[in-house]
Amino acid sequence: MIISEPLAQRIVDAATCAVPCNVNIMNRDGVIVGTAQPSRYRTVHKGAQDVLQSGAAVEIFPGEVPLFPGAREGVNLPIVLDDQIIGVVGVTGHPDEVRDIARLTKMITELILEREQLNQEARSRRHLAEHLMELLLWSGGPLPRGRIQRTAKVLEIDLERPRMVAAIDVSAMIAGFRSLYGDTDLILDRSTEAILDGLSDGGAFGRRIWR
Repeated sequence: MIISEPLAQRIVDAATCAVPCNVNIMNRDGVIVGTAQPSRYRTVHKGAQDVLQSGAAVEIFPGEVPLFPGAREGVNLPIVLDDQIIGVVGVTGHPDEVRDIARLTKMITELILEREQLNQEARSRRHLAEHLMELLLWSGGPLPRGRIQRTAKVLEIDLERPRMVAAIDVSAMIAGFRSLYGDTDLILDRSTEAILDGLSDGGAFGRRIWR
């Protein structure tokens, strides 16, 4: 997973609400892509580069700052996801004072990234399922059986298993969500996710909504 700059900044904003220190997020090149100090945005952080090279924490004490261009005193820890280092989180301050805060910030960062990755995987699977449905309803010529089989295999769907098709009108539900929360693409996407997740949960969603 690559930490995008918007995501890095969201993580910093979330972390700074929980910890009383400046937080930086650095990418795989050791470049600051999320920070509470705008002047340091997209600058190279030598401490982060050392973390990426060694895989270990780098603590910078006040007298060592000149040895780490682009860095300040503080604690820098690897961001690990799926056993891979995908970036670095740094917390500014004397290492003896911010060491525990840095560990907490690392945990918050990794939890946010793990959730983001799961959301991305869910969206990708949903889009793939929509693509499979389009292929099954194909009317532009010979049925693309090869593409259907490959897509079904990725989704772990057994095409030989008997199935029943059901059509559900959720326009009234979507209209209700829009009247409550506004007419935005985000509301539509979240509503779609909620409906599909519920329908995939053994039908319990349908019973709860439609009774």
